[in-house]
Amino acid sequence: MSSYSATGMPASRPRQTPATATDTDAGETRDPINALIVVPTLDVGAADAGAAALARILARAGHRVIMVSRPGRLVADVTAAGAEFIPLDMGGNNPVAILRNAFALMRIARERKCDLIHAHGRAAAWSALVAARLTGIPFVTTWYKGFRDQNVFKHLYNGVMARGDRVIAVSEQLAQLVNDRYGTPWERIKVLPSSIDFESFDPARVTRASELSRVLEELAALESNSTRDVWAVQELRHRAGDLLARDPELRGQFEGDLANHPEIG
Repeated sequence: MSSYSATGMPASRPRQTPATATDTDAGETRDPINALIVVPTLDVGAADAGAAALARILARAGHRVIMVSRPGRLVADVTAAGAEFIPLDMGGNNPVAILRNAFALMRIARERKCDLIHAHGRAAAWSALVAARLTGIPFVTTWYKGFRDQNVFKHLYNGVMARGDRVIAVSEQLAQLVNDRYGTPWERIKVLPSSIDFESFDPARVTRASELSRVLEELAALESNSTRDVWAVQELRHRAGDLLARDPELRGQFEGDLANHPEIG
């Protein structure tokens, strides 16, 4: 809930400066931490991408990351960054499944001596909250969007995201919503805008991927034609092979399409 001054106007809240990965005092060094990150899936959602980005940032900074989630296409990115991936379906909101996952997370946290549990997503957050409280380690959540509170049960279910020892919001608007709706103290809320991985969004890589997509489409069209131009097919195959040689990671992105063209190599 928002706080109000004696005049009846909303009380001013502490202005938040977006946090960065380098928010440390001059000359301060931090010991590596073991971070347990839980997210329902690792596919295409905002929470999925945010959890994967966090894993990369922490791993590059020398921290140990344990990612728990249902497998998805971002698993390769997470493990390539140096994080450990443990497959577990964290998306179910059945109370039995939530408790079962909570005990699994508790075991993982103890075995790997985790310093915190960071939840991205509500079902995962309920399991993480129970595990954190039973192990006595900090519980962190990240808000990527505002959840609809249709009734008191939804309000309770969604509220787990506001119960973190530290609550991260990706915008000032979301931070205000968390405070208004759940009364989470401002000192527990931190605004951390979503980052952009310039390595993943390298313009040159995007151009190569776009060109490879066009080449494979043209190749498929030519190969389906009974009067196809053999020389044109060979030229397109050579062009595709050249693009893959320059950027081998494109193989993963176009794995399905390339399976239809084994001659490309």
